[in-house]
Amino acid sequence: MNQDTFQKYGCLAVSDLSYIVKSGRYRAQSSAEPVLIRDIIEKLQLSPTDSFLEIGCGVGNLLIPLSFMVSSAMGIDHPNVVLQLKERFSDSKIKLEPIDFFDFSPK
Repeated sequence: MNQDTFQKYGCLAVSDLSYIVKSGRYRAQSSAEPVLIRDIIEKLQLSPTDSFLEIGCGVGNLLIPLSFMVSSAMGIDHPNVVLQLKERFSDSKIKLEPIDFFDFSPK
């Protein structure tokens, strides 16, 4: 993904499209979302003591359900995308970083 694509993705986030489409998937893939989440849970084997980081978290389609399985979660994405996620869901154990992940540097 280049900077231009990243900015277009940010514009998509403030559209009236569904959360599936805002996350970069096709509408036809919406029925596969629960299967995808179960597959990720099985592969990551998350535990309640884990911390979870999702770079490019989108509007939270994965971050939200996975956050219930860990002690803390962090999502990084375009500022417009993070704003949409904050409006959609709020939980004190999820920290969101509205930043260009090309420039992200852990503290």
